[in-house]
Amino acid sequence: MEITDSTRAILLSSDGQNLVTGGDNGVVEVWQACDFKQLYIYPGCDAGIRAMDLSHDQRTLITGMASGSIVAFNIDFNRWHYEHQNRY
Repeated sequence: MEITDSTRAILLSSDGQNLVTGGDNGVVEVWQACDFKQLYIYPGCDAGIRAMDLSHDQRTLITGMASGSIVAFNIDFNRWHYEHQNRY
């Protein structure tokens, strides 16, 4: 798989089914871990992403930005899991 962004942070969901990436262009992308299919792209932020972590309940993605700010995203891995199960 090839991506256009310089990836600075990678995170795997607790169940190992989803991969989250972020990089210099300030975009968070959610991928299916088994085949690297892109599931979702969050709107871009004003600075590059340098760090990411998930809350204990896997519902909030917290990102540390190159500008020093912290941005929180609502993330729902169950939605993509449900859509994938119904498609196949």
